[in-house]
Amino acid sequence: MAFERPKRGRWERLLLLSTGWVLLIVGSIGGLIPVFQGWPFGIAGLLILSREYEWAHNLVERLRHRFPRFARIMDSTSDRAHRIMQRFTGRAAA
Repeated sequence: MAFERPKRGRWERLLLLSTGWVLLIVGSIGGLIPVFQGWPFGIAGLLILSREYEWAHNLVERLRHRFPRFARIMDSTSDRAHRIMQRFTGRAAA
């Protein structure tokens, strides 16, 4: 699957990138703290950033091929996120 960046408005892209980077940073910090599971935040941030950055997209695709069970979880989570976005925005999320 080739990387293709969808068209977004300035504020939508800013919100998307900010959310992705914050989640990725929280996930990284969580990896250093023994009582805090950071990997779900890191994966969520990576999935969000994969919509805008080719390097993140390629990393997600490698993870998808390496861990097929995890790929199914990512797909179902992504589908749920799209439905939630549709509810909030009133349109299909790209």
